[in-house]
Amino acid sequence: MPITTTIEISPGRQATTPKPNFKATNWPYFQKELTKKLANYGPLNEIRSETEFYNRLSTLTAAIVDTTKATVQKTNPLPFTKCWWSKELAQKHTEVCRLGRNSCTKRSNPDEPAHKAYKAARNTYRTMIKTVKKTHWEDFLQSVNDNTIWTAHR
Repeated sequence: MPITTTIEISPGRQATTPKPNFKATNWPYFQKELTKKLANYGPLNEIRSETEFYNRLSTLTAAIVDTTKATVQKTNPLPFTKCWWSKELAQKHTEVCRLGRNSCTKRSNPDEPAHKAYKAARNTYRTMIKTVKKTHWEDFLQSVNDNTIWTAHR
């Protein structure tokens, strides 16, 4: 008699934590708030020892972290988001969809300029996606080190 083993395992989703959305940050406001925080620490004198250097470094780091927490909005990433996606691609996608609908409404006339405009926009959009993906992949490979090599392997 054969032995049958049944294992019921469902992979759980990893809990996502809200992360700062630096793309949507109001940088002039961030800079103004950081300047206010740094002004509270008083005048800067010449650093004369290693201990003083590390104290100033921790003060600066704390100011940046506090300002980031206060001014940068948090976002919960969706589990299937594309890390290479950008606002420019979203705008181009909207434009291509609009031109596609316009081309579809005029499909009875093959000589309509709307068809050429749609085809040109669609090809530009496709090229933009390929370029962004390639750039993102190359940047990722540049950042790979001994500890993250197996992440690149996946």
